[in-house]
Amino acid sequence: MGVAREPDCYPGENAGQGASGLVAGPLPCLLFMEVVCLMRDTGLYEQILGLAAPWQVTAVTMDQEAQTITVRIELPPAATLACPACGRAGCTIKDRQERSWRHLDTCQFKTLISAPLPRTACAGCGVKTVAPPWSQKHSRFTLQFERFAIDALQEMSIEGACRLLRISWDEADGIIERAVGRGLERRDLSTLRRIGIDEKAVL
Repeated sequence: MGVAREPDCYPGENAGQGASGLVAGPLPCLLFMEVVCLMRDTGLYEQILGLAAPWQVTAVTMDQEAQTITVRIELPPAATLACPACGRAGCTIKDRQERSWRHLDTCQFKTLISAPLPRTACAGCGVKTVAPPWSQKHSRFTLQFERFAIDALQEMSIEGACRLLRISWDEADGIIERAVGRGLERRDLSTLRRIGIDEKAVL
């Protein structure tokens, strides 16, 4: 299956590093520890994820035994959001449902994002689940992780990429499907006038 070309960068990425805009692999440990010394860990991950108010990182916890880092993201209790369907601003939050997402590894630690995903109450559209700024709707991976996964899948076999990324074949297939969908959404067909089709090929 062909893989669509991804954008130069997503929120939180640095488009100046490499062709894909991502550091190839986990952030180097020495550099990471130096950055941590200069700022709070919550502020660091807010910048890494490109978060803006009202979203905020409230805690970062490390599990040495499980080799995981969990980044907790929350919204203030009185926060309001735009309706994800019609864009109407100032919608109240009806409820929040716990979700988790896989992010790019931090050094050798598997990094997870956890957050109570809100559902807005819109007067016109009803109750709608908000897509978080760090992930595509229905995905359990961050956009940054999916971008790196696509780079890996283009360079090696699916089996090899799954071993490197520590994901399943089905998860890799879902990442490819979402990448193709994003590519199709970005296509501009406004100047298309004619297409030719036969039983073997699209011309």
